[in-house]
Amino acid sequence: MIQRKFLNVGGSSKRGELPAHFAGMEHHLLDILPGPDVDLCSDARLLTEQPRADYDALFCSHNLEHYYEHEIPQVLAGFKHMLSPTGFVHIIVPNLQQAMGHMAVRMAEPDAVLYLSSAGPVRYLDLIFGHGPQIARKGEPYAHKFGFSPKLLKKVLKAAGFEWRKVIAMTDLFEIHAFATVSNQPADWIRECLQLSEND
Repeated sequence: MIQRKFLNVGGSSKRGELPAHFAGMEHHLLDILPGPDVDLCSDARLLTEQPRADYDALFCSHNLEHYYEHEIPQVLAGFKHMLSPTGFVHIIVPNLQQAMGHMAVRMAEPDAVLYLSSAGPVRYLDLIFGHGPQIARKGEPYAHKFGFSPKLLKKVLKAAGFEWRKVIAMTDLFEIHAFATVSNQPADWIRECLQLSEND
């Protein structure tokens, strides 16, 4: 049986909960800071300078929004550089469009709590600009520097050369999940892994 491997970009730890489709894969962690779980200590903007690793998948959860707009193509180029030609990326970002619409419809104040998370209350401000308490503890690099809608994330992935893209708005979580491959159709193992239908 093939032992597939994935790179968790900016996950900070291997102990966090992962999507079920990564079960059984060898978990490699990339972080900008060294740590006991870190396999590759690097800035994601510099991934093209790393040796190719042919990962079967890359997972990037709540990390892409921490880069400025002009840096995102560099990060996505790095994803392509580290990814096997038959692999996929799974990206999760906050749904800025949904959060702003939610705030406008309810005439809510920006500092009103939007939802509760494991890190504590998340306000509209936190989703847009980055989680305030985390920024206070760890500094400016943890601020959000860009925001996405489902359509914009799909556009950015297309511009980066990902030919197949599936974008899902998780409205209960104010998140966008994107799956993408460099090839124009996912490999059979990816379809099975992600439980894709023939129309996906």
